[in-house]
Amino acid sequence: MTSQAEGDQVVRVEVDSIEDWTAMCGAAYVPHRAQAAGPFRGALVERTLGDLGVTHVGSTRLTVTRPRRLAAGEPRDVFMFAAFIRGGGATRQGERTARVPGGGGYFIDGDRPYELRLRHRYEMLVARLPRTDTRLPDRALRATTSVAVSPGSRGVGPLTRHLAGLVGRRRSFGAEAAEGQQRLVGELVRGVLYPMVYPEGSRPLLSGAATAAHARWFIEEHRRDPSLTIDDVARELRVDRRYLEMVFSREGIGPAGYLRRARLLDARRVLLDQPRLPVGEVGLQVGFLSANSFIRAFGREVGVTPLQWRRARRGDAAAGPAPLLTDLSAYDWTAAPPTG
Repeated sequence: MTSQAEGDQVVRVEVDSIEDWTAMCGAAYVPHRAQAAGPFRGALVERTLGDLGVTHVGSTRLTVTRPRRLAAGEPRDVFMFAAFIRGGGATRQGERTARVPGGGGYFIDGDRPYELRLRHRYEMLVARLPRTDTRLPDRALRATTSVAVSPGSRGVGPLTRHLAGLVGRRRSFGAEAAEGQQRLVGELVRGVLYPMVYPEGSRPLLSGAATAAHARWFIEEHRRDPSLTIDDVARELRVDRRYLEMVFSREGIGPAGYLRRARLLDARRVLLDQPRLPVGEVGLQVGFLSANSFIRAFGREVGVTPLQWRRARRGDAAAGPAPLLTDLSAYDWTAAPPTG
């Protein structure tokens, strides 16, 4: 299925043919060869914003290669970042091989030969962008390819979370906004590359949009801390609170509202995953100071009490094979709080 707006195109595909998969992923990334280990099943969601491609991809066990002859015959001047949501794998480019765990990531130069070995039921987010968007020389970029980037590395969390939000976003971007997202992802990618290339260097300055992306990630990572304040977030990012509120307001929700929404989305997951946990305990677990404050906030945003919401969703889980891709719609930072 394909949906399109000016400057923004979204493709959603699921296949069970390795030949179809090779063609589909070759168009999304760079031309390559793919070999499955046993029966194959794969799914992909790709959002294209100008020259930026953001892909949410998962499949059964797979080996991907970009041979030297193919790289020479069909060059692509792109640089790619991938982060595992589930599973893991190994990458090889040049003389380096890296084993990448779940939550970790890696960079690949699309213009050079490489190999990826992906474990059974992996799932990852991939950003494909022009090499020039990194604003780093080729020599520096070559030093970062096929190096395992740990989940705790600087900038990985905000970048991965933002990519998830781009894939999960329900609304389309206009041409101007699409260009802005391409610039922003380039900046977030540089935020991960910079300390790899210049480990003793200072932290690069962040634009307003990148500050908001880092703040969203920090809020979600610490949402269960009941003592977390917006001043804490501002201090972490080394910015003034008023500036933080200004950059958030461009998306229609302030940082305090975003923290509340993050806790309520977390509460919905806990209400379903732990059906015997009392509602008041759910609220305390996700960061509310009291059961009453949780119930009031939930009712204002969702329209029913947490208990009513939980009862209405008992037995909703559909039978059948587990989906290849996680639903990332909760990462859409521009969406209104869910009401159903």
